[in-house]
Amino acid sequence: MDDQMIADLTEARSQYPDDNADSPYDEVFLEVIARAEQSGELGKSDIGALMLWKRLNLSTRWATELNQTPDAKVRQLARDAIARARDTSLATGEAAGQARTALLHLPGVPQGCSNRFDVSRRRCARPAAM
Repeated sequence: MDDQMIADLTEARSQYPDDNADSPYDEVFLEVIARAEQSGELGKSDIGALMLWKRLNLSTRWATELNQTPDAKVRQLARDAIARARDTSLATGEAAGQARTALLHLPGVPQGCSNRFDVSRRRCARPAAM
C-alpha cells in the first residue's frame, strides 16, 4: 500500500461516524457482525439487515433470487466463507479471496468487482468486452 492510499484511507476514516455505543449509525452492522462472530454464519435475515443498512435497492433480480434461496443454503455458504476467512494458516489476502469464492453461489455475489479491482485507480475496472 502506497503512502497516498494510506493517506486517503486515513482521511476517509476520520470522516466516518464513530462506531461507539452512543452512535446509532452502525448499530445494525455491529449487531449482525456480533451474531456472525458468535454463530459463524449469516442467514437471509442478516443479509437483509445489511442490505437495509447499506440502503441497497431491494427491487432487483438478485435480491428476489436471494429471497427465493433456502435460508439453509445461504447459511451453509456463509458458514463456509466465514471458516475460510478465519483460516489463520493462510495469508490474510488469500483467506479473504477464498472466502469470497465460497460466496459465489449466492445471488448477487458474482456481480461484485473484487476480481477486477484496479488498485492504481482505486475502483472497479470495467468488465472486459465480450
